[in-house]
Amino acid sequence: MNRRTLISIHLYLASFFAPAILIMALSGLFYLMDIKGEVGESVVYQGQAESIDLKATDAKEQVEALLTRLNLDADFDYLRGSKTRAVTRPTSGAHYLISVESNNVTVTERSPSLIASIIELHKGHGPSWFRVFQQIMAVGLVIILVSGFLLGVTSPVLKKKSWVITGIGLASFLLLAII
Repeated sequence: MNRRTLISIHLYLASFFAPAILIMALSGLFYLMDIKGEVGESVVYQGQAESIDLKATDAKEQVEALLTRLNLDADFDYLRGSKTRAVTRPTSGAHYLISVESNNVTVTERSPSLIASIIELHKGHGPSWFRVFQQIMAVGLVIILVSGFLLGVTSPVLKKKSWVITGIGLASFLLLAII
């Protein structure tokens, strides 16, 4: 592959994914700084459990049926939780927390703020199609980084600097990972 093609690939992918990578980097920074946003909660139903088993193989269907009976949005990808509590996913938008205690069930609608929603997307808790986009973006980021590195080490002017800076970056990562 010639240098001009490599530069074009690097430029197009970096330009296309820059907004998403920036948002993911900021959401990771917010999370690490303990800025996690807010999640509003509102109990929408409390009543008989109607023999809901959240660990059954058909738990998703049971929860869908319950939400449908309650005239609530029953469109979700999957459930995550335990035998007494389950959360409908994706959690990047409005979703439900189902709590089952003895013979009672509580359905709580949860609505994340913008920051909480973006952090949920970052953690892979978004819709299935967004998770596919994140996988494509990860491959794109690898190509961006590798092509940028290759452009640096194959340039007579940048070759030595690129190797030194990459070595320092690798050493820093390894040192911090060991500590």
